[in-house]
Amino acid sequence: QKVLDAAPFLWVNDKEAESKYNFSMKDTVQNGVLARKHRGGVFGGYYFYICSGIAGNRAPSLKEFKLIIEAAGGHLLNSLAPSEILDPLKTVILTSDPPTPSQLKE
Repeated sequence: QKVLDAAPFLWVNDKEAESKYNFSMKDTVQNGVLARKHRGGVFGGYYFYICSGIAGNRAPSLKEFKLIIEAAGGHLLNSLAPSEILDPLKTVILTSDPPTPSQLKE
């Protein structure tokens, strides 16, 4: 699978949505372009770990999570082993709310 160019799918003149949600699509697209240029993407430089029981349970599958994270410039971790954690301050752990007992052990 590959990530498609988003440009053909953008509604850059959706004034109703921009007004309702108080944002500018043009500014949002520009911010995304700058994030990709300077950081490699919105998640550029960030690492993600998905706890057991998250993927596919009312959430994307692990394959879909990986595609989403990597398309945005992030890296998916296979474990929370110290050798995998390159920067604890840029590591995001996806868990249930509240975490399950098995997730707390990960």
